[in-house]
Amino acid sequence: MVGLFDLSKPLDLFIKEYFQQHKNFGSRDRRFYRNIVYNYFRLANLKLDENINYHLAATISGDNEFADYMGTLTLLEFPPNLDIENYLNITGKKAEDIYPFAKNISEQIDIKNWVNNFFNKTRVWVRVEKGNINNVVAYLNNNNIPFANEKANTFSFDTNVDVKDIAAKTSSTIIVQDLSSQLAAGDIQLKEDSKVWDCCAGSGGKSLMLHSRYPTANFFVSDIRTNILDNLRRRFQSSGIKDYAWNVVDLLSLNKQPITFNTLNLDHRPAIAINSFDTIIVDAPCSGSGTWKRTPEQLKQFTEQSLSDYASRQIKILDNIIPYLKTNGKLIYMTCSIYKTENEDIVNHFITEKKLVLINSQYYNCTDKGGDSIFKAELQIVSDKW
Repeated sequence: MVGLFDLSKPLDLFIKEYFQQHKNFGSRDRRFYRNIVYNYFRLANLKLDENINYHLAATISGDNEFADYMGTLTLLEFPPNLDIENYLNITGKKAEDIYPFAKNISEQIDIKNWVNNFFNKTRVWVRVEKGNINNVVAYLNNNNIPFANEKANTFSFDTNVDVKDIAAKTSSTIIVQDLSSQLAAGDIQLKEDSKVWDCCAGSGGKSLMLHSRYPTANFFVSDIRTNILDNLRRRFQSSGIKDYAWNVVDLLSLNKQPITFNTLNLDHRPAIAINSFDTIIVDAPCSGSGTWKRTPEQLKQFTEQSLSDYASRQIKILDNIIPYLKTNGKLIYMTCSIYKTENEDIVNHFITEKKLVLINSQYYNCTDKGGDSIFKAELQIVSDKW
């Protein structure tokens, strides 16, 4: 299976298509081989050519679900239930060897703990936006669907659970949003009736969550990808949200000119000038290193030059959007990276060079719960001279 993968498509899609073409694998077989293939790519940075099965066995040795599969791999004298830390000790490897460009990883990330969690199963995190929580819980229990409940309306499932089916069967609006994103968005404070621009909105998870908390705020959403923005609009419609504005915006091309947005009122297309927004949320394009647990194929193709290129792009984007903030407005900078090159270094650049004031910053690392890691910094603009 690994030999057929050529990086031309996401690993998740490749595996799904492979099993569709090879019907002889049962559901448990598919889970086992999916885990093994994912862990093969998670170990890719070690460049292991010999005894690869030995190393792969380490990554699942503590998983009781696959205990009877272990004979599939050549275990040599591999100790049972070995965790990754002991595996590294036995093989003479370091945690820093598994994750690339360790010198660029933030000091706020415990690399040994990170690598241990890197081989844990990923989970799908969701938020019940509308519906009766008790009905959802009852449905899950009655249908023997395992779940974890982080808080009242936040659940996680195995990756093979059909979330859309659960939503349909319980007449609920269920939004897929990683726990790290939920926690980061949950810490964002807005003023009532404030004007908010989510300028790298993606599929809109953060804006949906913020709108549910601040229904009187004025939300403007944009992304450079038309298809992603179309998905955002479908999600907003499903949540019954009509009072927002949107458009496709290339943040790298802005030059302080007014930005025109669309609304559901075809006669109303607001043109937003500089010094207009109370809050701008920038979930910037980045390496995605905080999500590589889900996309480990990235470890084989990501380069240190790519990291530098992302940092340059992030600075350019922030330079272009900050003029649209009001004086004393708030900039919320986010990435799903664990590299300080894309996080603390970017924040420090704007504190030093542009005199922004740091309010707070934090990593939301949820890898121990099958989630991702997000960095968020909140800064305030104290000058309108840009």
